[in-house]
Amino acid sequence: MARRIGRIVLVIVRDNSQRLVSFKSESYVDIGIRLAMYASPEIEEDIILSQMDSPETKGRLEGEFFVGAVRLLVFGDPNQFSRSSREDKLNKCQNSADIEKFIESYTDLIDKQSLKEWLQISEKNGGYVTSGYVTTRPFNTYQLRQKDKEGLNCENFGYNDDPEIRDGRLNLAEDIACVFGQILRSLYAVEYSENPQEAIETVINDLLNKTPGETGLYKKYRIACESLINWYQDGLKRQILTGFIQAINAAIKNAEENTNGQST
Repeated sequence: MARRIGRIVLVIVRDNSQRLVSFKSESYVDIGIRLAMYASPEIEEDIILSQMDSPETKGRLEGEFFVGAVRLLVFGDPNQFSRSSREDKLNKCQNSADIEKFIESYTDLIDKQSLKEWLQISEKNGGYVTSGYVTTRPFNTYQLRQKDKEGLNCENFGYNDDPEIRDGRLNLAEDIACVFGQILRSLYAVEYSENPQEAIETVINDLLNKTPGETGLYKKYRIACESLINWYQDGLKRQILTGFIQAINAAIKNAEENTNGQST
């Protein structure tokens, strides 16, 4: 993951504008993550810094980091093409099939069989809102429009921070980024806890309980865990992900039993 991210920049923007915050470095950085905290100009610097230590702010920045990091992996490729090259290829995608081929060709994050299962889950739940990248850029932060959120069944798609806003419904790549981002966030929450063995079940169940009974999303989480296991040689990370899979399988079984096999 670190090789795909040129730099991580955390900045304080002294107004509520949505302008881009550029990297401040001598050398040109092609890819990276910008985490911005917006504050009114009249607020003192020490107050801002204290606010950044709050659990709410840390949680938001943490979520933005992990989903942003996975976006770089989803839209990246093993051959290290530049961002402009990747965006050009994505902009030429005209439909879901094109995006699927792009992910198969330029991303080592998910294998072909898992991608097929993922798409079947999404298709059963209404499919994606957009078909291509004609009017969007892959490194933007997406958000479903209110009418999309209210008019469409968004269960079993990934989200960034709020389960009520399913960013993953927009397109396949964003769905993968959201789901993998949640698993990575959970993985590191366990690894850096005081007792990782005890934290495994608690952390994954907290994630699953945010979307109760959504077995389709649970299965996407399982695919993410299985894919990430192949990344890590570290025994603890692999053990955590294996524990996640066991808890996810139990949640899927429980949900299907409670609905007589008719769960989503």
